[in-house]
Amino acid sequence: MGKTKKKNIEKDCIDKALKHSKSQHGKSKSIINLLNGIDIERKDDERPDFVKEVTDINGEQIILGIEHFQIDGVCIKKKNGKYAGTEQKRLKDTKTVFDKYKDQVGDNDYLSEETFNCATNEILKIVNKAVEYSFNATYNDFVKMFEEKLTSHAKSIDVYYDTINKHCDGLKNSKLMFLIDVVGNYNGLFLNSNNKVNQITIDEIPLFSDIVNLLDTIVGNKIDYIVLCLGNGDKTKVIALDAKNILGELKKQNIKVYEYFCYDYLLPFMTQSRCSYEIAEMNKEEVKVNFECTGKQLNTETLIILCYYCYYFCYQARRKKECFVTNNVIQLLLDVFSKYLRNWKVYIEGKAKLYYPIFDIKNTEILKQDITAFEELWSINND
Repeated sequence: MGKTKKKNIEKDCIDKALKHSKSQHGKSKSIINLLNGIDIERKDDERPDFVKEVTDINGEQIILGIEHFQIDGVCIKKKNGKYAGTEQKRLKDTKTVFDKYKDQVGDNDYLSEETFNCATNEILKIVNKAVEYSFNATYNDFVKMFEEKLTSHAKSIDVYYDTINKHCDGLKNSKLMFLIDVVGNYNGLFLNSNNKVNQITIDEIPLFSDIVNLLDTIVGNKIDYIVLCLGNGDKTKVIALDAKNILGELKKQNIKVYEYFCYDYLLPFMTQSRCSYEIAEMNKEEVKVNFECTGKQLNTETLIILCYYCYYFCYQARRKKECFVTNNVIQLLLDVFSKYLRNWKVYIEGKAKLYYPIFDIKNTEILKQDITAFEELWSINND
C-alpha cells in the first residue's frame, strides 16, 4: 500500500471517529476530541502515524502520538502463517471497476448493454470472492489477527514515545493513543443482553470480551488512550478509553461486552470453500444472482456436539443475564427448545467436557408451530 493511500485511510478513520462520537460525553468525549489536535509536521510522518499538539483531558498542553491500524473480521491465514484482512482488497477491486467504467456512462446514466454486462460480471466476481472469503473466515481467525496486530504495534511502543518526545522540547508531557478501526461481517447473528434479543445488521460489530482481554493484557498500562471504531456507516460505534483502566472504564461507561458462543470459535463450519455464481435474471433495474459454495463441512455428529456445547454456555449466560452473541441455530434452541429442557447430561472426553440437553417434548405440533414462529420473526429461511 502506498504512503498516500495509507495516510488517507488513517485520516478517514479519524474523521469516522469524530463523526460518530456525537452521543459521547464526559471523559470519553474528551478523549475523542484529542483527535482534533494540531498536526506537527515531520520529515518522516510514520511511527506513530500522527503527532499532534493537544489540550489533554485535564487541561494540560501535551504532545500526543496517534497510531492507527485496522482489524478485518473477515480475514484469511496466509502461507507464512500471518493473517490478512480482505476488506481493503474488496474496496480496492471495486473502485478499480468503477474507475474503469465511470467515463463510459452516457446521458441519463446510460450504459450500453455490452458495457453494462461486462461491468456487472466484474463486480460479481468481486462479490463472489468476498462470499468465498466469508465462508472460510472464522471468529477465531479474527481474534488471532487482532492479537497479532496489537502485539506487533505494542512492540514499537518505546519507538513511538521516542518520536513523540522529540517534539516535547522538555516543556510538555508526551502521551500515546491507539486508534483501532474494526470492520467485518457478523450480519444475521444474535445479540443477547439482559434477556433481550436483537439481530446484528450489516456493518454492526459488537465489542467482544476476547478483544477486551487482549487490549487489557497487551497494552493496558503501557499506553495512555485507546479509541475503538467498531463497524461501518451508520452502525459505527466509537469507544474511547483510558488505557490505564480499561475494564473499569468500560464498566463506568456501561458499555456492553459480549461473549461469542458460535461453533466457529471452536471449529470452522466449512473449510476449503469455493464459490461460484450464476446470473438468474439481469436487466438495467436489477440483477438476480444465485451463489453456490462447496467445501469440506463438519459432519453432522460433530456439528450437533458443537451446537449443544454452545447452547449450554448460552443457556447459563442467559440465566446470569450476561451479554453474548450466537447464531440462528443456537438461538432457536434457546428461544424455543429451552422450555422443554429438563436437565443436562455431562460427558468427559479426554480434557473436554461435552454437554447434552435432555428435552421432554410431548406435543410435536406445538413445537413445530413455535419453530415456524421463530423463523418468521427473524426472517429465517425466507427466499
